[in-house]
Amino acid sequence: MVKRIRIVQILEATAGGTRRHLYDLVTHLDPAAFEVSVIASTGREPGFAGDMEAFAAQGIRTAVVHMPRAVRPAADRRALGELRRLLGEWRPEVVHTHSSKAGFLGRLAARQAGVPASLYTPHCFAFEMEVCGLRKWLYARLERHAARWCRRLVCVCDHERRQALARRIADPAQLVVIENGVAPVPPASPIPREALGLSAAHCVVGLVGRLSPQKGHEAFLDAAARAVRTHPQLRFVFLGDGDRRPAIERKIGALGLRTRCVLLGQRDNARAYYGCFDLVALPSRWEALPYTLLDAMAAGRPVVATAVGGLADVVHETGCGEVVPLDDAEAMAAALGSLAGDAARRQELGGRGRAAVSGRFRLDSMVEKLSAVYRQCVD
Repeated sequence: MVKRIRIVQILEATAGGTRRHLYDLVTHLDPAAFEVSVIASTGREPGFAGDMEAFAAQGIRTAVVHMPRAVRPAADRRALGELRRLLGEWRPEVVHTHSSKAGFLGRLAARQAGVPASLYTPHCFAFEMEVCGLRKWLYARLERHAARWCRRLVCVCDHERRQALARRIADPAQLVVIENGVAPVPPASPIPREALGLSAAHCVVGLVGRLSPQKGHEAFLDAAARAVRTHPQLRFVFLGDGDRRPAIERKIGALGLRTRCVLLGQRDNARAYYGCFDLVALPSRWEALPYTLLDAMAAGRPVVATAVGGLADVVHETGCGEVVPLDDAEAMAAALGSLAGDAARRQELGGRGRAAVSGRFRLDSMVEKLSAVYRQCVD
């Protein structure tokens, strides 16, 4: 009988794409080859508690360790001690940490607990956020320091690898690119657009993601207001929630877009809504490789995206949509209007995206490649 490799996954950023990545990875690793445990902080999103219950139901060992998102020396020391204690008790052969906070604390705890190998997936480096220059310098310095504690730094896109090289975060030999992957679109019936108060006469633009500064919704509304002047059939559906919702609602009202926008809030079955959309907008201010892009491609929906991170790279490489400069409302409006008025073009771009997902961005491929890295760590 083949001995299973003991792996602990550690995550603080239990929301959005990192939550999705962890769930897909943990639930699709071969239980005959890997004994998987999960340590996570549940403060970011209440729904993540349900993920932990699902893990436990599959026989996956779980533990909750509070890791504040911001730097909090006292709380961080407590979290480090608890992580070190758990790793000492569980004795994994590999620790895989995700995102900045868990990446730093988890790798340090693994080193102190004598774990043979640790990995780190940034899911977009913290120094790519819109923060002051001093913070960017500090985040890069911390990433560079922590890279000495891990065997591999797993990048979810080549943009992330290039950023690591440009900032001298890690030795090139440590870096490996394993792109995010998604499962085929589920066969469940899509949500009819009539349920959202929309009709076949409308051209529906979907925006899927947290209502946070990163996702760029407020700047997008300026473009939306321009686009509807020449394409009044445009409607905008926001799927997600967050602390910027009140500001977004106020701006929708100020721009006279109340009858053209639908704010659905958070929905667990987000993929079922892509059938309502004619195209998907991703006006993000920074990204690695977002799942919204891959879900839109899997659903055969063209995208209009800002020129940031791996988001822009994939749109360019696959030809699945249009890329516009960040903070260029006129260019975003023009791209929205162009696709709104050309159904054949939307179908062509959407087909390219669907083909790219089926060949390049498959969930089973992502899991196979990560499984191979885990095996390399113990060979």
